[in-house]
Amino acid sequence: MANSTTDLKDKTLTQLQALRSKLASADWQIQMMDASAAEQGQNSDLRILLDARIAQLENAQFADIQKRIDARRAPLSDAIAGVQGALTDIKDVAKVLAATSALLKVVGQVLAAVAH
Repeated sequence: MANSTTDLKDKTLTQLQALRSKLASADWQIQMMDASAAEQGQNSDLRILLDARIAQLENAQFADIQKRIDARRAPLSDAIAGVQGALTDIKDVAKVLAATSALLKVVGQVLAAVAH
């Protein structure tokens, strides 16, 4: 179980880093120029949270979050798949923002154990 949990942690971190790269891309920035003020604000908030979650996950001791990863395996895998699907159509700003938010929410639940 620990090995598959390690794999899921690594997959999550890899997806978060890929998401950060995509949200910093010129293509995404062009999309944001045409986005509503609310979407631009959400994008900004999510990018800040994304950086924080990456740092937390990179610094988290695996033993501290192993049970939380195991407990949230299905929602975490679903959220990763949702982001991967959303990023195939970067022009759908709302879909990308919603998928990003969903993934960050699940990662936040996993990392909540570290904060306490």
